[in-house]
Amino acid sequence: MNVVASTDLRAFQEALDLLQADGGPARVPDVREPALERGEALLMAVNGARPQAQRFQVARRGVQHRRHLRKYAEGELPPDRSFYFRGPRGALNLRAANLKRFCELAEGVDEATWAYHLARGDYSAWMRERIKDEELADEVSGLETGAHDTRRRVLEAVRRRYAV
Repeated sequence: MNVVASTDLRAFQEALDLLQADGGPARVPDVREPALERGEALLMAVNGARPQAQRFQVARRGVQHRRHLRKYAEGELPPDRSFYFRGPRGALNLRAANLKRFCELAEGVDEATWAYHLARGDYSAWMRERIKDEELADEVSGLETGAHDTRRRVLEAVRRRYAV
């Protein structure tokens, strides 16, 4: 091993201690203080005569992480995490176990059912709590305030992010 890197000070120091105990460099700096800030990391090449740890800022990811993209788009969520189109009188029980099925059902439900869930904020709540997509939930929440053509716009937002 000739490089140690970490975003956690304790893990970094433990790696250096192990390296030193295993016959690594005789002198390694003590890097226990000051604490690393969020987004900060330590890097040290240990093959030189005088190893020095360097702090640096980790670059933000260039592509947004989209958690379990395929799972939420096409996989089957369990019943307790699925969306149910029930309507204002609870006459329906249409289960959307993923975003693809959500879009299909959303296109077919009557206007009263669509409006009922829209007014309650059910769409954004499901996307935030069950799909775990804060950004999509925020976008849909902005549409739930009664904006014109909400069904089309909500479905466009889902399809744009998940290609369903």
